[in-house]
Amino acid sequence: MAKGPVFDELAIHQWQVHCDSCNAELNFEFMVESKLGVKAQKPAANARIAELGWKTDGEKHLCKKCQEKAA
Repeated sequence: MAKGPVFDELAIHQWQVHCDSCNAELNFEFMVESKLGVKAQKPAANARIAELGWKTDGEKHLCKKCQEKAA
């Protein structure tokens, strides 16, 4: 038997962000439960960006390479 959250309907979104340091582009997909609406999209997108190794600070984004340079 599977265990985990139960979703009614998932909406899959495709977004893109650019690194504010080198202008690298990240195209990514993320899922949001449809009933949560638009307000849930940004937090879900930020979580996915972090999973992919990018850093988000407000509206600014840093790719992995630029994070390493800054460290």
